[in-house]
Parts: sequence; structure tokens; C-alpha cells
Amino acid sequence: MDLSTTDTIFKAKVQQWIVGGEVFVVLRYVYSAGAKDYAFVSQWLSFEELLKPLPPKTSVIVMRETQLSLRGKVDDKFISDAQNEMLPDTFFLIVSLHYCLVEHFKKSHKAQLHRDLWAKTI
Repeated sequence: MDLSTTDTIFKAKVQQWIVGGEVFVVLRYVYSAGAKDYAFVSQWLSFEELLKPLPPKTSVIVMRETQLSLRGKVDDKFISDAQNEMLPDTFFLIVSLHYCLVEHFKKSHKAQLHRDLWAKTI
């Protein structure tokens, strides 16, 4: 079932998930050649602020399960751990924390927002 981000059922469900921990949000922009942004959100206020500036018809996908379970600074051990988790013919999302969509959002809220993430088939 698709719900609007202004729908009370949608908001209640996301708020419940955030209480249980971090959510991973995918923002897909309409008429933008496939442009996407991604956010890790751990506070309800941060999620509400994330939604405010979105253009109409932006697709907002919220995932409650632990996403991107292998996290950390990329070094030899990280690369080794990543290689051990990779299976043939599977997809992986690799996130760089160097880019931020809305710098003031990152500074004022406990969310990490990312632009132009790279997904590669391994």
C-alpha cells in the first residue's frame, strides 16, 4: 500500500520504527533523470525536517531493518570483511559519507544525508 508522506498512518509507522532504532530513507526525485538521495535517520524530528523541502511527487522509501551493516573507515580489514560478505551475482550499496545533500540539515539534526551513492554488481 502506497501512502502519502502527509498521511497519519505513514507518519505513525515511521515514528514507531525510529523509536526502535535507525531507519534508512531513499528519496527518489520525479522528473530528475533517476536522481536519488539517501539518509540514515535516528530521530523523529530529523525525519520531519527531511520531508519539508522535498519537491512534490518525491518517492520516499523508508526501511526499518538494519541497512548497510558493514560500516566504518575503509582500510585493509574493512576491505577484507567486505569481500568475505560478497556473494556472486548479488548487489551491494556502497556509501561515501563525504557528500551531504543539505549541509545545514546535517549540522542541525542527527541524520546523515548522502548524495550520489554508488551501487555496483559484484
